[in-house]
Amino acid sequence: MAFAAGYAIVVGLLMLIVWALLLITGQVPNLESELLALVFHWAAELLTAIALIVAGLALGRRKRGAAWGYPLALGLLIYSLINSPGFYAQAQEWAMVGMFAALLALALVALALFVRGWAQER
Repeated sequence: MAFAAGYAIVVGLLMLIVWALLLITGQVPNLESELLALVFHWAAELLTAIALIVAGLALGRRKRGAAWGYPLALGLLIYSLINSPGFYAQAQEWAMVGMFAALLALALVALALFVRGWAQER
């Protein structure tokens, strides 16, 4: 389950880093015109990133809370990976849509590995 734990931690950290860099460099589109919508989006992304990091650490350390925390965190991520590419698809930025698709495929692999590993340990 090392891949599953590592994937969650890395993606959670990358979510935080990417948003920080976008904000610092002023590359957040529609920041002024859609600020309220973005604040809600950021709240969801922040909670997802924190959940991924905590769940990944719990899984890596074989904590019992990982049994429910990891699937929850991956569920949050999977929702985000399905919802977020819509902006890029609308703008016809297909490379970004492809990146989200690849991250979604990896999230599904991580979830499957978690379920298989957790079932084998029980």
